[in-house]
Amino acid sequence: MSTTSARTGLSKTQLITILLSGVIVAVSQFVYAQVVIHPHLFDTHQATTTRVNGDYIAFELRAPDTAIEEESSRTEAGCTSVQYIMDNHRLVVNAYSQDCDFPGAPQRVINGHHGMYRTLDDVSEPIDVEKIDTPLGDAQIFLQEYSEHTNFSREWEEPVAIITFDKPTNADFPTMVITSQKAALSRPHFTQIVSALRPPLS
Repeated sequence: MSTTSARTGLSKTQLITILLSGVIVAVSQFVYAQVVIHPHLFDTHQATTTRVNGDYIAFELRAPDTAIEEESSRTEAGCTSVQYIMDNHRLVVNAYSQDCDFPGAPQRVINGHHGMYRTLDDVSEPIDVEKIDTPLGDAQIFLQEYSEHTNFSREWEEPVAIITFDKPTNADFPTMVITSQKAALSRPHFTQIVSALRPPLS
C-alpha cells in the first residue's frame, strides 16, 4: 500500500527515487572534481629519483618518469649560472651565483624567458606565495603569469619554487629555482614534488 504526500502529490516511492537521484548526482560531481579537476597526487615513493651532486648545487628530486635531459653551466661577466632541464613535466632547475646582476624590475616573463631569480625579491609579481619546509630547505612556492606571443597568443600561470638551502653545496649559491614551465604540472602536483626535495644520498 503506497502513501501520497499531500504537499507534493508524489508517492513515498517517488520521493525516495528523487532523493536517491539527487544523491547520485552529488556523488558523481564530487568524484569528477576529485579525479578530473583535482586528480589524485602520485606516490613519490614510486616515482623516479633524479640526483644532482654538482660543484654548485646538489639535490634529489622525485617525480614520475623524470630524468635529466640537458645540463649546462656558464660564466659571463662574473655571473655563474647552472641549469638542469628534465625530460618530463617541463621541469627546469636554475641557480645563480651571488655575483649575478638580474634585469631591473619588473622582469618580463614572456616568449621563452621564465625569469631569473635568486630570492623572492627578484620576482616582479608572485601570485599566492606559500612557504613550506622541505628536507633541502625552506621553499617559497608561487604562480607567475607567463605568456607567448608569436603567431597567436597564449597565457599560463606556471608554478615556481625558490628553495633556500639549509646546507649549500657552494656558499655562492644559497638558493635554487624550480619551475614547471607552461604549467605542465598543476600546483598541487608541483608542490608535492617540491616538498619531497632533499639532499642527495651519499
